[in-house]
Amino acid sequence: MPDHLPSHKFKPKTFATILIGLVFTLVVLETAGHICIKAKSLLGSHSTFEEYYNSLQKFSGPDKALHNLLYDTKSNPYFGYTSQSGNNYGIPTQYDFPLKKEANDFYIGLFGSSMAEKLINYRAIISQQLQERIPALRGKNIKIVNFAIGGYKQPQQFIVFSFFFEQLDMAIQIDGWNEITLIPGPEFPIEFPGDSPFPFSYDEELDRSTKKYFFIRTQLTNWSDVFRKNLLLKYSSTLFLATRTAEQYLNHQTERFMAVGHGKNSFPRSDSGKEEVAIWARYLKMQHILADSKKMPFFSFLQPSQYSSPGKKLTENELKCCYKPGKWPINKHMQLRIASKEVAKTLTRHFDLNDVIIGEEREMFIDDSCHLGEIGNKLVIQHMADFIAAHWGRSKGSFDAKTTK
Repeated sequence: MPDHLPSHKFKPKTFATILIGLVFTLVVLETAGHICIKAKSLLGSHSTFEEYYNSLQKFSGPDKALHNLLYDTKSNPYFGYTSQSGNNYGIPTQYDFPLKKEANDFYIGLFGSSMAEKLINYRAIISQQLQERIPALRGKNIKIVNFAIGGYKQPQQFIVFSFFFEQLDMAIQIDGWNEITLIPGPEFPIEFPGDSPFPFSYDEELDRSTKKYFFIRTQLTNWSDVFRKNLLLKYSSTLFLATRTAEQYLNHQTERFMAVGHGKNSFPRSDSGKEEVAIWARYLKMQHILADSKKMPFFSFLQPSQYSSPGKKLTENELKCCYKPGKWPINKHMQLRIASKEVAKTLTRHFDLNDVIIGEEREMFIDDSCHLGEIGNKLVIQHMADFIAAHWGRSKGSFDAKTTK
């Protein structure tokens, strides 16, 4: 090499300086990150970064609703839509139809939308609490069949119920939110399913945007999966903040897509909600009439809401994440509660679950659209079991004989 050419040898002193600088920068970032996380309570209900990363491995809230809507639904001429991953009829249950019954089997159908769908995860608790309270069910092999699908409302529940109820020994339904929030566009009758794949498939731009969104959402899930499994990375405040920022961006996009989708497919029929509420009450009564015709125990419940008044005493975290009165038609919800009280006067097996959360101080809600966490779900199950036991046999037909055969 000629003497006049400069030397490009890397000096150890330079390397050490860069390394020290990187370590110092990393320490500053991590320290500042931890201070920021603690000051702004960014962990929320999670106690560790790893717990937060674990939560990202499953879709939840509106994110899960949108994912299921676009990728796990298929059109059905009778029910509006069913599940791609469901049984031989598209119903999201492990049991195929017709149901195969052994002598001691007792099939309970669970009907409703996303809130009811979550309760299937507590099937063992539901079975136990019913058997503890109702002598006729003791010793029975209780099997709970899930008919609930996110976005379902009346008259979907009635149609699904009327198609399958004769195969069941008992049925429980929890609904009353989607009827006033998921209203189809003017090109459809008001009874048409409001939360279906149609508004997305009709709009090419919206369809492309949602597919792009879920590509990014999948990458975020994979990203967090790497962090939670690495002994060093899962304690990094910098990586947590980056992941949290990406998640918040995606959650914002979720709400935007849902708002646009429903906006293109939404046409408020009335400010009061009387028309929507009347449809809910009419088809609910028809379900009870069908059940009575076969002397089958059928119990219906109006799902609880954080927008009820009087209602639950919301925690600080619930007020931040789960209470958006400007987003939802609270006046229509109150109309629904009034109608529920009227329905209960003639249907002895109907109950408003909003009554059991009045004054409740524990944290129960996990999003702004009435979905419950573990504490809320278990509280609801307990009161449902109490109500069912207290009203067992109180119907136009007596069904005790059927359950003791």
